Amino acid sequence: MTPYAMPEQTKPAVPGILVVNNKSRQMASTTLGRLITMHRITTQGQRRALAASVDDDKIQEMYDRDKLCYDNLPWYVKPELLYDEKRSHIHFNELNSRVLYQVG
Repeated sequence: MTPYAMPEQTKPAVPGILVVNNKSRQMASTTLGRLITMHRITTQGQRRALAASVDDDKIQEMYDRDKLCYDNLPWYVKPELLYDEKRSHIHFNELNSRVLYQVG
């Protein structure tokens, strides 16, 4: 018996993190997602992340969580900030990684 192989056209073009969570509110998915995102963009170069919500207050909350995470990084891991526009975007200088915050 051979294992199932995905056809070439159905494979994702860009590798990324794909998660399915049926109990997102109970499992703190937003917090986990923000932590994974901040880990990626503060440790790897040329990364882009998007934080989106339909509620303006939730964008502020996500920005505050990201800033709390960044502010508590140890000095030897903390990348230098190039831009930090509140509730709009955070851009790290040396890594050229950034997070955009969008209301939709």
